[in-house]
Amino acid sequence: MGCGKTRVIALVIAETSLLTPEKKIKVLWLTAKKELQVDAQNELNEIDCNVPFITVESAHDAPKGIVFAAYSSLSRKKDLNKLFGIAKWLDDECLVNTLHVFKIVIERVYTLKNLKFTIFF
Repeated sequence: MGCGKTRVIALVIAETSLLTPEKKIKVLWLTAKKELQVDAQNELNEIDCNVPFITVESAHDAPKGIVFAAYSSLSRKKDLNKLFGIAKWLDDECLVNTLHVFKIVIERVYTLKNLKFTIFF
């Protein structure tokens, strides 16, 4: 049983899910590498957390879940629609409906120092 960053994040998600079972939880988990999703899924499975992982593309149809994405997959201009889709999914009901809870997890921020983001205005 681990006690690293991924386990702590998984426990926060699980705790939120357990403490608010009547609410639909939405999580955006940003990290350095998409491959880390396997570790995240393993941690959530070990603690019996049943919040499903969903893809960015299918998020708009999902009432709850975890969108796991790498910084680099959202940093290019062509990824702008993905960013808008995630923001819409998080915002749709979370801010106006008390039956939703959302969290944004930003992991391994130190890896961003070499990543070039374009700001879209």
